[in-house]
Amino acid sequence: MIKTKPIDIFGEYNICTSYNTNIGLYETVEQNENFVIGNQYEGISTPDIDMPIFNILKPVVAHMNSSLVSDDISVNLEVIGANDDNKASVDMRILNNEIKKFMETNSVWILNRDAVRNMAVDGDACVHLYIDKCKGRNKKNVIELRMELIDNTNVLFGNPNIHDKEIQPYIILVQRRLIESVKAEAKANGATQDEIDLIQPDSEGLIHRANNFESSGKVTVLIKYWRDDNGEINFTKVTETSVIKKPTNTHYTLYPISYMSWDKIKNSYHGQALVTGLLPNQMFINKAYALDMKFVIDMAFPKIIYNKQAFPNGWSNKIGAIAVNGDVNTAVARILPSAEMSNQVMNLIESTVNNTQLFMGVSQASLGTLTAPENTSAIIAQQQANAVSLKIQQMAYWQFVYDYIHSAIDIMITDYGLRRVSTTDADGNKVVTDFDFSNLEKYDYTLNIDIGAGSHYSEAVQSQTLDKLFKMGAIPSTDIYVNALSDNAVKDKSGLIAQIKAYKDKQAQMQAQMQAKSQAIVSPNVPNIQPQQPPM
Repeated sequence: MIKTKPIDIFGEYNICTSYNTNIGLYETVEQNENFVIGNQYEGISTPDIDMPIFNILKPVVAHMNSSLVSDDISVNLEVIGANDDNKASVDMRILNNEIKKFMETNSVWILNRDAVRNMAVDGDACVHLYIDKCKGRNKKNVIELRMELIDNTNVLFGNPNIHDKEIQPYIILVQRRLIESVKAEAKANGATQDEIDLIQPDSEGLIHRANNFESSGKVTVLIKYWRDDNGEINFTKVTETSVIKKPTNTHYTLYPISYMSWDKIKNSYHGQALVTGLLPNQMFINKAYALDMKFVIDMAFPKIIYNKQAFPNGWSNKIGAIAVNGDVNTAVARILPSAEMSNQVMNLIESTVNNTQLFMGVSQASLGTLTAPENTSAIIAQQQANAVSLKIQQMAYWQFVYDYIHSAIDIMITDYGLRRVSTTDADGNKVVTDFDFSNLEKYDYTLNIDIGAGSHYSEAVQSQTLDKLFKMGAIPSTDIYVNALSDNAVKDKSGLIAQIKAYKDKQAQMQAQMQAKSQAIVSPNVPNIQPQQPPM
């Protein structure tokens, strides 16, 4: 039985957080975050020694992020068995345009970078899709699809031993929100005043970072998703004492979240972060540099050893005569040469840095710190070899993007209903029309997503191939050529098609007028005079 009462849901929440506590998730995430941002001496006090930070983790995480994340995401929806002239194909183009609008509105490229960064530092990344009811330009209520990033400490799987989100008995998302906004939402959802009064601020000491500085007036909100017997997703939203949103059937077929891990761990939905296994190396590098710096400060300058009996008032570096007690011919002082530090210390530090980056799949060439290269081909080969080490994470990221776009389509078909959309007609003109997204449910479609430079490369190759075919005469008209180009190949493709059509229509009219004038000149209007018949 699915539990929907607030007290029962918070009981499940406590069970899930206990699992995270037992595997050390909260401490690990906090420590990893501190080390990456440079706060590497949290809770440590060393008044007699400097605390230098040589952060090798931050540039590596940034390199991994830039290597995995690409702004080039191309979505292609096709109905099985449809052609360009079918209504099904036109409907898919409308849905495809709406997906592009969703990606631009939510700035998914920024969210993707933050998600990959969370995956590398925290171990996992998660995004949550939801419907936002807002006021449109015409002051009417409209619904828009939103996407937000969720920390892995705020995502609780009902079965923590399974990584696949779609077979989870339930998923709980944790939020810390201002009490006023929670009460306003509960009121908008039909809650009574007594239920609203039960919503009170609480404390949260486990999940959110920097809770020691958290302002008062916040309450923990749990969003619980579960799949019913019909395979449809239901949800409810509660605090510990009150219901904000009653159990509701969304009619979605997929959980509206997307989840990925850096390195999967068996029998756990939480993964291993890139940073976790590198903390001992970072600590050693800082400690070695700290001792090295202390040695230089203590031993770099020569020391003077003097006879205390000869200088009862202590040593003086003043210019002029120095008075001593006793015989001045006896040894009263001498200079003690400074000790030299072994070169093995710096060699060990440098070796530790290089090997740590190497074992992470990062080299000086890939980080851009290698200067004056002697062999360009070798450096390019090294960069390609580094990319190979990220193939597993790259595939996880691709699946992550595919999942949230697939969920977005599921939500659009279910919730968007009849709404105004912009599309192009058969002549390539932009038109605004009413479109019912629920009609898309009847189609059997395929979803193809190209991520990275490959999508641009494919478009470039396609454009070059079309150019060659057009020059060879294999493409008979300009209309066919322009229609075959991708939307990103030229700016305002539909406008260009409309201009070409208008130009051809004008040329056809001018040609018809000229032809009419030429016929008038060749065949002038002359009177029809019949010859007279000779008399009989």
